[in-house]
Amino acid sequence: MCIPKTIASPESTEPVTIEYLCSDEMAVSCYLTESSFKSMELQSLDEHTDGSIVLIDMIRMYNDNPTAIGEIIQRGIPIIMLNLLPDMVQTIHDCVGFITYNENSELTGMWLHDNLLGSYNVYDYDSKALALSGICELMMEETGLEAPEGASLAYFDKFTKICGDFGKFNVRTYYYQITDTSDQNDFYLTHYTIQGICNDGYSKSLLGVRSNLESTTTWPQELVDYGPTTAPGTTTVGFDAGVTAGYSSGPTVTPGFNVSWSHSYSDVDVIDDCDFDYNLFEIKYDINECTNSGYHTLKVEPGSVEATPDGFGYYADETYMAQFCHVVIHGFWHNNFTDFTQHQTVMI
Repeated sequence: MCIPKTIASPESTEPVTIEYLCSDEMAVSCYLTESSFKSMELQSLDEHTDGSIVLIDMIRMYNDNPTAIGEIIQRGIPIIMLNLLPDMVQTIHDCVGFITYNENSELTGMWLHDNLLGSYNVYDYDSKALALSGICELMMEETGLEAPEGASLAYFDKFTKICGDFGKFNVRTYYYQITDTSDQNDFYLTHYTIQGICNDGYSKSLLGVRSNLESTTTWPQELVDYGPTTAPGTTTVGFDAGVTAGYSSGPTVTPGFNVSWSHSYSDVDVIDDCDFDYNLFEIKYDINECTNSGYHTLKVEPGSVEATPDGFGYYADETYMAQFCHVVIHGFWHNNFTDFTQHQTVMI
């Protein structure tokens, strides 16, 4: 699935038009100043032009019509939301069925196509114009992944976390629902992709993700399987239907369902802090900051399988993490090790 080609690509000579609705020009001018976007005010969505992105002040829209945002998303109009507040999240979820939320997000973008919702968040940009540019670039990218046989892509989420002067990490997370024959459980496969990038003069020493399945819901959710586990070197992440054999209602997933991917690196150790008893998924990649794996772009791809009660959906508290440091002597001495995290709540 990809973002529609009616939205101008980054290479396009035509700038993207940002239409703002339920927002006065003063409120959005800081996002549009010094940007390459065209902008125009809409009096109603009937004035929306295909290929444009709609910027919405959620406080004003929510006060006027709290369910309108879900109706807009259902129409397939790509939107960017300002001032998305916690009490609005459940309303959106009830309208469209999925959402990823973090109260520290500068902007939240969404676009629905063929019943698949993409969510895009940007964090910690010093410039509001750059924040808008960042989220528009995310909305113009292709996801580049297809669902494995025996599963369907239910939801995907993207964001970029700016880590001060040190660098940034990019996250692309794909949530698949596994086809099952169980009348008791639904099964989900989560594929995390975390990319750490350093600025000149800096290195990185850790990337990772934690997902707590118990903290968000009152109904039981289970961590069924995950990968990788503690090991250095080449890592293969794989799942098989056999891991769900303990469930009582017969074959619970598509017979022969399996999916695997691998990622290779040197000077990186996997730290497995997962706990089946607490349904906690936590994988960290310990990177030797004095090597190329620390200095240059590194992409890691952990994954997990979750079981939830049939029809209840999938909820999780996720925390993405990275640690960067300052290079004093290249390949030998580093200091000022600094941790960065980004928390998100996933509702599918």
